This record gives sequence, C-alpha cells and structure tokens, in this order.
Amino acid sequence: MKLGKRLDRLSSQRRPQKNWMRSMAMLLAMAAFAGAARPAGQFAPARTVRPVAPDDQVEMQKQQAEQDQALQEKNRRELNLKRRKQIADQSAMLVTLATELKAEVDKTDKDTLSLTVIRKAEDIEKLAHAVRENMRIAIKD
Repeated sequence: MKLGKRLDRLSSQRRPQKNWMRSMAMLLAMAAFAGAARPAGQFAPARTVRPVAPDDQVEMQKQQAEQDQALQEKNRRELNLKRRKQIADQSAMLVTLATELKAEVDKTDKDTLSLTVIRKAEDIEKLAHAVRENMRIAIKD
C-alpha cells in the first residue's frame, strides 16, 4: 500500500513536468515552423504598431498623396529636360550632317551622285524623323 501511494505521488509530481515539457516542445515546433516560412537570411523587421485614429489616417493619406504628386512632378520635369536636351543634340547633329551633305553635293557633278551622298541623305532623313517623334511626345510643362 505504501508503494501505491508513493507511485501516485510520483506520477502527480511528474504531470506538471510533462505539461511543461509539452508546452516547450510546442513552442520550439512553432518557432521552427515560423523560421522555415522565411528564406534564409531574412528576418522579420521589428515593428511597433500604434493605433491610428481615423483622422490621423486621413491626414497621413493626404500627406502621402501630396508626396507622390510632388515626386511625379519632379520626375516629369526631369524627363522633359532630358527630352529637350536630346532634341537639341539631335538638331545640332542634323545641322552638321546637312552642311556636310551640301559640301559633298557641291563637289560632285550635276549628273552624278556618289553612294556616300545618298547614304548621308538617308541618315539625315532618319535623324529628322527621330527629332520629329521626340517633339511629338506630350510631356506637359
């Protein structure tokens, strides 16, 4: 009888230990599962979440919209400046090619044209079309 009481006492002492061990095993399993869900080397950023009042949220959305609009305006201006510079460079190249073509045409007879003159005229035509297309791009100022 003493042995039976002793076993009951031992088993009742081990139950909290078993429950604690089961809890720890569950926590370890959940941590391993959460770690496996992310690629190696990436950790979740630590965030502090504070409740946002509806008025604050509307204000934050307005500020974000204003920032986005300002960024779009800045990008549009930069693109417009690049486009203008490209048009100016292409126009300058067009002028130099045209003067070179005129000089080569003046050197030839009135009855013959060289192959280089014809190729240069085609290059001028291609460049003129490119300039015209760049001018058609509608980027508002």
